[in-house]
Amino acid sequence: RHAPERIHAIGCRDVDAVAAFLADKPFMLGDAPRSLDATAYAFLANLLWAPVDSPIRQRALGHPNLEAYCRRMKARFYPA
Repeated sequence: RHAPERIHAIGCRDVDAVAAFLADKPFMLGDAPRSLDATAYAFLANLLWAPVDSPIRQRALGHPNLEAYCRRMKARFYPA
């Protein structure tokens, strides 16, 4: 029901909020992963690493803490 530009604006706002919430913490709620991290990782890894470009993906790529977070999660839960 929204125009593509509005969808991208909403998605970019959400990505900024997640990046700000994560800040420099290793996991969403501190030093240990929680169920929130399983959900966040699923969405963020798909956004960052799937070969589908969009303004939302570009915004996510502009937050190095999101990429670092996904790499930590992948190394911890999918090391092989």
